[in-house]
Amino acid sequence: MTTMRRLSGLDAEVVVDLAFIGRYYERFADHAVDLGRGIGYLTGRDALETSTGTR
Repeated sequence: MTTMRRLSGLDAEVVVDLAFIGRYYERFADHAVDLGRGIGYLTGRDALETSTGTR
């Protein structure tokens, strides 16, 4: 609710642009995760493996 109050002073066009920017970054992050999983698969390593070897 607090976010809506802060955004209420903005034009609708600005709010829509912010929503699209958020969606763009989410999609970019999804592709980064897929790329990391693909590299993990190609190198034979588990994508969820950490430096200690635990999940």
